[in-house]
Amino acid sequence: MELIGAIGAFLLAICTLPLSYTALKSGKSEINSGFLYLWTFGEIFTLIYLLSIGERVIVWNYIANLVLLIPVIVYKLRPRK
Repeated sequence: MELIGAIGAFLLAICTLPLSYTALKSGKSEINSGFLYLWTFGEIFTLIYLLSIGERVIVWNYIANLVLLIPVIVYKLRPRK
């Protein structure tokens, strides 16, 4: 079952990849600001909780998602001209 959880966590982690790629390529982020902030803070708070209970498999999903969200957030705040 741990392998199934790891595969699921990996697939969820890379869901952000197309959005990140588009932001890097276009220099802007078309995603709704409210959604982006809720998503980011949801990831951060859940990551803190998972770290506190020692849940290692799913933690990587949240870390990867946060890393992949960085260009989306940056280009939302400062679009390339």
